[in-house]
Amino acid sequence: MTESNSASMSPPCSGGPRFREPAAGSGKRLRNGRIAEVLVFALGLGMGLAFGFFALGHLPEACTDVDGFGALGEKFARTWGFGGSVRRAPIYPLFLGLLYRAFGIGNHAAVVCAQAVVFALLCLSIQRLSLSLFHSRRMAFATGLCAVLHPVLWWYVPRLWVELPYALLALWSTHAAIRAVERPTMLRMAVFGMSAAAASLCKATSMLLPLFLGLAVAGGWMARSRAFAHLGIRSVVRFVLVPTISMCLCLAPWTLRNWRVAGRFVPVSGHLPVEFFRGTAFADQNSFLLKKGIAELWTESEKRETAFIAAVGGGPGTELDDLFARPMRELMFRTPHRFAVKILKQIPAFWSLGDSLPKSSFFLCNAILLLALGGRGLWRRRTEPASFLVFFTIVYFNLCYAAILAYARYSVVLYPLLLLYAVPGLVSLFPESLGGILAHNGRKERIPS
Repeated sequence: MTESNSASMSPPCSGGPRFREPAAGSGKRLRNGRIAEVLVFALGLGMGLAFGFFALGHLPEACTDVDGFGALGEKFARTWGFGGSVRRAPIYPLFLGLLYRAFGIGNHAAVVCAQAVVFALLCLSIQRLSLSLFHSRRMAFATGLCAVLHPVLWWYVPRLWVELPYALLALWSTHAAIRAVERPTMLRMAVFGMSAAAASLCKATSMLLPLFLGLAVAGGWMARSRAFAHLGIRSVVRFVLVPTISMCLCLAPWTLRNWRVAGRFVPVSGHLPVEFFRGTAFADQNSFLLKKGIAELWTESEKRETAFIAAVGGGPGTELDDLFARPMRELMFRTPHRFAVKILKQIPAFWSLGDSLPKSSFFLCNAILLLALGGRGLWRRRTEPASFLVFFTIVYFNLCYAAILAYARYSVVLYPLLLLYAVPGLVSLFPESLGGILAHNGRKERIPS
């Protein structure tokens, strides 16, 4: 069965339109589609380069190595390795290391250029996934253009932060999950697991995504959701197991490397108990109320860390993960009600907490708008597998960060997925004539409510 034939097997959408184009004129439409994709990529590249080099000249604080990724990249450029470090997942330091190796250590202009390309790829990927989901080139172009113009996305171009490439890999893994559910072959499920492994090697928060989505699909299937009416019991069981196994096999070499250099089990990166402790400190100070910026919260968190280390007798050579693992386990298993309160406090912080009150206010307004429009778009297509998977991917990342440590910088991983549905959600608010033209490429069709 061909790919085009398999698309017709997807369950019909009763909660909203599944935008489709006319079959005639496919050659001209293909050329126009390629032109639109080139245009979105070029605009994304230009926007990324423009802001990146502006920040390089006028916002030097935006280019500092806050999280130590640049230092790991320099180490790789000099030694072709990361030494004994298990602090970070390897993909982003490797990316920086190769750039430093090719263009000179500390060459931030090369980083800006490379990350502008990553940003352009992200915009192009959003456009192509929109076309795959809604079958409207105009809708896809509008979504890609919104990604190009969205300030939260290109804001990360000059920064030595992992969020921009991570957003790209997370988007690809979600697309792989959608393909695996719409046509549940073993190959597609394995590809989903491999793409989740790539995202996990960029940032470890994706490690539980295949299992979480697998259980969500199983729950939806048992609840007889129309989104999964085309799945049988074997396909559901395979979707729970195959992607997770595939991901674990892909992560195994890096996990074994961590075992050799650290002498303990670290699947991707360490420092989880420390980050968990900091997130608890943030939640205790009601970080979601935006009365303090991240710098103030961080200062208080460091004071608590220092006091805790002194109280348990930790020294300079003490492994911090071992020290902070005990309070993490106690909060999760001995006082689960406190853990639940922490998660509830951190959920809004994930969308709103910035470095300062103006930045926090911007993030909050932006999140409200995207969540409202994206939620409308998802609800109108609630019987489609893609909508189900995108919704639970958003839930997964929000809960994952809320359980550990959450502020608005981390929410950028979900902006591409929200934009995919926010644009159709916005179009559905237009008058029927205007919305129909954008959604159906000029065809006079009624948009279902």
